[in-house]
Amino acid sequence: MGILSCDAFREEYATIKKKTLKTSCSIVAFVLVANVDALCAAKIITDFLGSEALRYKTVPIACYEDISRFNDELICGEIHITTFFFVGCCGSIALGDLLALTHEEAAYIVDDYTGDSVANIFDTGNIHVLDDGQVEANYEELRKVSEDLGRSGDAAEYGYSFAKTSLAKTAFMFVESIKRQETESLWLLAVATNGLYLEERISQSEYKREARFIAEQLSIAQSKTEIVAEETMDLFLHTHWNLLDALHYSSYTASAFCSWKEHGCRKIAVLLAKFGIPLMAAKENYLLIDTQNKTDLSRKLKTGEYKAEMKDLFYTTFMRKYSHTLRISSADMFHILRSLLFSPYSETVPCGETQKKNFQTGFEFLSKHLEVKNIHTETEMAISMQKIRFGILRNVFRKKLIRMTSQFRYTVLPDDPETNTYTEQFQFLVSLAEFLYQGIRKTRKKLLPLVVFAPVPDGGYIGTIACLGARSHTALCLIFSALAERLEGSTRFVAVDAPVVFIPKNTLRVFIRELQKTLSQ
Repeated sequence: MGILSCDAFREEYATIKKKTLKTSCSIVAFVLVANVDALCAAKIITDFLGSEALRYKTVPIACYEDISRFNDELICGEIHITTFFFVGCCGSIALGDLLALTHEEAAYIVDDYTGDSVANIFDTGNIHVLDDGQVEANYEELRKVSEDLGRSGDAAEYGYSFAKTSLAKTAFMFVESIKRQETESLWLLAVATNGLYLEERISQSEYKREARFIAEQLSIAQSKTEIVAEETMDLFLHTHWNLLDALHYSSYTASAFCSWKEHGCRKIAVLLAKFGIPLMAAKENYLLIDTQNKTDLSRKLKTGEYKAEMKDLFYTTFMRKYSHTLRISSADMFHILRSLLFSPYSETVPCGETQKKNFQTGFEFLSKHLEVKNIHTETEMAISMQKIRFGILRNVFRKKLIRMTSQFRYTVLPDDPETNTYTEQFQFLVSLAEFLYQGIRKTRKKLLPLVVFAPVPDGGYIGTIACLGARSHTALCLIFSALAERLEGSTRFVAVDAPVVFIPKNTLRVFIRELQKTLSQ
């Protein structure tokens, strides 16, 4: 069927609803486990299905084998489902190769398009790509890619990627076309969009455009929502922390001031002194700082001697009032959700199962009515994980562990029992790579992707890649993963979202050399 516009989906949805209510079947939503954008998109879709009294089931996906196993159960007749939503987990596959659909069944995809997944757009069966206008606008380019892939048969060699602005926005646009969405969907959209900006998957100009769209939607629902656009600083959970630590540990200011060095810490202390904020006040909860001092701080950061380093520190976020004692920003909610998704694994539970458990925790957290008492634990966990990331960054710089090729930088983390517990975890490693990349990009003249390798107990390394921009990110991920699959002994662990690969110890140099060769072509 190929691409499906909002107007076409309205007609399609009438059939879905009638069929689901008539047969008492469930609708299944497959969702990428470790991505806040996919989590928010899935919540928008499932909240809508629930409001329509339709039965649904959410299935977290940690790897493509999960889809294959579900397909086997479907073929065996163990389950009877006719409608599937795939959210964030079809970004680099042709779904028709994994899922055998009958004429009664249909699949709807909300995702980016990388390599083989372009085939989903031109599928002639029951696979539909939900398009809010971006696919249609790039249709001719995508058609050419599909033809080239058909001739070459190698998506990795082609290295194509087409990234949507936000999975949550696509989900929002489609449910909005059927039924007016209010507070929850707008909030989820704000959280997902804010997160993409903080992860640098979208540029500042793209974020401003998307923020304007959200603000317009909020103005329409103004009488019914307590979400407002506000200017804030890009400091990690600073309204739930203290100003000194937020300046010290946030990726933006860590990069600007090199706060992993002693002179960087002194520079932050001098900044606070110049702005008239006593050190004791800076160590207290940010909300306890005098309002005038906070106003003066913002003004001086924008206009004073540090304005060059701080030029992108201020941006628009969205603030939601849960109660008279609790206001939380979309940026804070993103950091909390990501820490829930990246929660430490148990040695007795397989990695994929822990990822799914973490996803369910995040999904349930979004359904809570938040209060001060149940937000404190989550913010403390997020802050703790940020400190661990920063500690690793500090050691990498102090020990000069960053190496450089003509195409990328890379670092091999030391074998440290204190940090191995975290770096052995796939999604923590992904977030660490992003943090290291943000930390080094302002201190180096040449902007290059960063590859991070971490040792694992069984010998060898797991590795991932970080870079700037959604399109570059998805294309590099495809190449990175395909290379691991070609090298003897290497394995691609995570087949969705960011790639995490296993490299045997004696193959690491070969992998680096082959990656350099591939990216040079």
